[in-house]
Amino acid sequence: MHEIQKAVPGARRWAGLLVFCGILVALIVIWLVKPFGSALEAWVTRDPEEIGSRLRLAFAAVALAVAAPVLGLAGYFWRVGARIIGAEQFPAPGTLVMRDTLVLRGAPARRRGRLMQLVAVFLVAAAFGLTVVLWQLVSLLDSRVS
Repeated sequence: MHEIQKAVPGARRWAGLLVFCGILVALIVIWLVKPFGSALEAWVTRDPEEIGSRLRLAFAAVALAVAAPVLGLAGYFWRVGARIIGAEQFPAPGTLVMRDTLVLRGAPARRRGRLMQLVAVFLVAAAFGLTVVLWQLVSLLDSRVS
């Protein structure tokens, strides 16, 4: 007989609320930052000799703002994968589930844990890749401006 971990009542509501709050925070940040676009453009182009360094600084801020949440998610996936591997159980003990879930133990659970850690590695690579692409874009724009 297979072991089933029962769904936690209200878990879907909490997950939906978390997603809604994340979207709301992102929209508020965009709304608050939008009026500063023209001021940022004026700051970057004010001194022709400083355009390259100011452009690099602006793009570094954008890269950090985009990569930081992705790296945070990667850290979460890595930790959850490590918990699954350590417990040799999926879902890991103490994990809240939104629907009744078949509990895996042993090798299948370890595979799931390693898969979560692999996703974490891909997320780190994506954040790094985005940073490299933005850096290349800055270099391209800097060479055009100079």
